[in-house]
Amino acid sequence: MYSVLAYFISRNVVELGMMTLVPILNALIVYWMIELHSGAGYFFMYMLIFFVSGLAGNSYGFLISSLYTDTKAAVENFPLLGTTLIVFSGYIKDLKDLPGWITWVQYISPMKYSFTAFAVNEYRNTTAPIDLLGFNTGLALSLILLVVLSVATRLIAYIVLSLSKTKLE
Repeated sequence: MYSVLAYFISRNVVELGMMTLVPILNALIVYWMIELHSGAGYFFMYMLIFFVSGLAGNSYGFLISSLYTDTKAAVENFPLLGTTLIVFSGYIKDLKDLPGWITWVQYISPMKYSFTAFAVNEYRNTTAPIDLLGFNTGLALSLILLVVLSVATRLIAYIVLSLSKTKLE
């Protein structure tokens, strides 16, 4: 009934409201409940990281859903991607212990950059030995890379939708 571009833009605009509201409500509850570092700067940075992380996760979900015409297949295959990205985030397994031929996956894992940003935000200006975690990005670069991953996966999803539209017609 309408073009892929119109669908793509309208879907992104409609989801933006919910993707903004949920992180704010979550941060207002969770941040104080788990007693993270007090201070307005830490709190608002936490909310920003939470929002950008959610945006990246949503983008990957959008990409996966655009790859499949069957909803059941998309839902069944998403845990495979999600679990892989979590393993390569550095939270569960030290990235130095992984074989060199597969370490490239860490660079497309939004969980890696989210974990880095949350940890650096929580422990900045403290004596915590955060250097032991071996992060190769700081807070600002992690946020930038999360935005880049979000935009890149959404563009790939748009391309996939455009190509699949001609197949489905």
